[in-house]
Amino acid sequence: MAEFSRNEVLKMIAAIPVGNAVDFAGFDLGGLNLRKVNLHGADMRKSNLSGVDLREADLSKANLSETNLSGAHLGGADLTGTTMPDSTIHE
Repeated sequence: MAEFSRNEVLKMIAAIPVGNAVDFAGFDLGGLNLRKVNLHGADMRKSNLSGVDLREADLSKANLSETNLSGAHLGGADLTGTTMPDSTIHE
């Protein structure tokens, strides 16, 4: 898995044309602050999101299949239509 900083992730998201979804499948984003980030429709399959701050983030219609969400902060996140089979969620 590739590891990235918050600034690198935000630059990648900003570079995506409007209407397209970001592809973070297999990325290691563990521990990042992604609070209030728009990840609508993002492909985050098999990613490491452990300890990530996703409070108030838009994860609607995101694919979080087989994603590690252990210790992730999801308070206020929009999970409408999010796919999460086989994901790991622990406090």
